[in-house]
Amino acid sequence: MRAGRRGTGMNDKKTKEVDGRESVSMLPGVTVGVMIAVIAFVLSFDALRLVFVSSGINPLLSWGGPLCVDGTILLCTWATWGFRKGHIRGRWYPWAGLVLFSLFSVTGNALHAWLNAGGMLPTWGAPAIMSIPPIALLYSTHLIVIIAGDRQDKLARTTGKAAGPDDGHAGPAAATPETAGTEPVRKENPRAIPTPTAGPEPGKATEPAPADPLDRYLFDKRKPTRIGERRRIRRTSRSTRTSHGPP
Repeated sequence: MRAGRRGTGMNDKKTKEVDGRESVSMLPGVTVGVMIAVIAFVLSFDALRLVFVSSGINPLLSWGGPLCVDGTILLCTWATWGFRKGHIRGRWYPWAGLVLFSLFSVTGNALHAWLNAGGMLPTWGAPAIMSIPPIALLYSTHLIVIIAGDRQDKLARTTGKAAGPDDGHAGPAAATPETAGTEPVRKENPRAIPTPTAGPEPGKATEPAPADPLDRYLFDKRKPTRIGERRRIRRTSRSTRTSHGPP
């Protein structure tokens, strides 16, 4: 009982509107409308198929004639809603197709009854009937192209607005905080500060230390080749050591 009361309360809330009036439930109307549409489509399909066969079309392909007529009616019905919902210019265009192919369907069903009553198909009837499929092809494709093109234009405008005035190309200043936070922080290594070294005082010239003759003899590339020069160098080194004394 509680569940039933809750369900009834929810339905009552759904049917109430802001104005205080109650809306009609859509389920019965949709169910009956779908049933009528299916039955009417089947009856019209059979009548139009026989009319196309009497006009000279291949019996194996006669099912395509009713689809071109009644199928285009369904397409135009959907397009009238699509043009209004999408605010597409030229709302008269799907309405014109809906009226035109509805006349084709009504005329074809009446012609089927005329033929079953013993009437004869007029000479102009077969060419007029066989011109319906190409008209349906041209009209249906053009109608779909109009709706699809309008949808693509709206998607492009929406994408352009979302991208910004620069057509989606963001400059370096347009970086978001998220992307800026993910960039690695560059750390600079501290440079070593050179410490001043004690150099010679200004005004005092540094005198080079006297070179030892033996060192000069051992490390100088330009070694003397004469025996006399070698002896002289040895004597000089001995005298130098003797003058300095023992360590």
